Amino acid sequence: MFEFFKKFKVRLPKRNERLREQPPITSTKLTSKELKMSKSDSTKKETEDKELYDVSQLQYEMFPFPKAHPVTRDSMPLMEHQVFSLSNQPVLEIIKYEHKGNKIELKPSIHGLPTINDKDILIYIGSHISYAINSGIVPDKWVSFDVRDYYKFTGKKVGSVSFIRFKEAIERLYGAYFWTNIEVDGYRRDKPFRVLEDVDIIQETRSKKGITKVAIKLPDWLYKTYITGEMLNIADGYFELTPTRKAMYGHIRKHCGSNQGKYVVGIEKFNKKIGKGDKNPKYIRAEIRKIIKNDKGELLNYKIKLDDKTGNLIVYPLNSKGTAVEFKDLVKLMNPDYKGKTKGVSKEHIKALEEAEEMYHKAIRKGMSEETAQGLKYARMRCALE
Repeated sequence: MFEFFKKFKVRLPKRNERLREQPPITSTKLTSKELKMSKSDSTKKETEDKELYDVSQLQYEMFPFPKAHPVTRDSMPLMEHQVFSLSNQPVLEIIKYEHKGNKIELKPSIHGLPTINDKDILIYIGSHISYAINSGIVPDKWVSFDVRDYYKFTGKKVGSVSFIRFKEAIERLYGAYFWTNIEVDGYRRDKPFRVLEDVDIIQETRSKKGITKVAIKLPDWLYKTYITGEMLNIADGYFELTPTRKAMYGHIRKHCGSNQGKYVVGIEKFNKKIGKGDKNPKYIRAEIRKIIKNDKGELLNYKIKLDDKTGNLIVYPLNSKGTAVEFKDLVKLMNPDYKGKTKGVSKEHIKALEEAEEMYHKAIRKGMSEETAQGLKYARMRCALE
């Protein structure tokens, strides 16, 4: 480098000369007025910094969630096609789903596939957007909310690792993307799309409060699902379910409305629809039997049964119509010639009929004749139907 200066005869200043050229360091005492102005400027700058990192002041239109607690609602397409991981451990495999020629692949990032528990964030967002539309507000694709409000909505405890887990869930949702094929007018279109379009996480570091707010931009497909009303109410207690039961409930809720009375589905199809198609259906049968044994067959606001003859899953909503249909099915099974009432029945009638059927099987096991056991069953049935 010194050869460069020698070549062009550039004189380098000596060290003493460089020191002499520097202005002397002086200390000036500020007046009280100047000190006050300095403090004011400092406070102003701190306020500006705070506004800069407040998601409500970011440079794009945004719908901030109100503090209201809306009805919990889920997206119908995501209930119909369950492609989220049901594992609590990181999964790096591609989930493939195919039904009636439609293919969906969910490809993970390095953080793994989004889980069905991560989907709770999407349910929270969809519930608030539905609430806004019902209140006459047109929400934007950008939404913002306080993470503590999300935990309060889902009934999850806020602890030292809550914000870390929330950020990990956002990383999985943002990093993964769907790859699907769409056929319209004889043309097939293969197209990838993200679960979340963009994310902005605001973390307050000075007070060590962790993540305080998050801003999320929804992709077009999910935004349209929310604003066009392709949503269904889901029952309280959903967020407390295990991953497998969340998937089961989502499919059942999508296909069995409160006015339907009954829903029947083959166990193989059900196994595939809830995202367990790569596993033997015996595992889902075992889960259903566990619900029947430990929870009286009740999965939130539904009652489920297994048909031993056909192997189908039978679902009844826990309301007056579902109870009437179940009663009619039980009576028909036990006594095909019965032509009595099927309206105005209650859970007590159902319980009595189930007891009658149980008494019949106990009598057979004790060695009673078929005729005697049937007589015992019909006697208990008459008591229930009076």
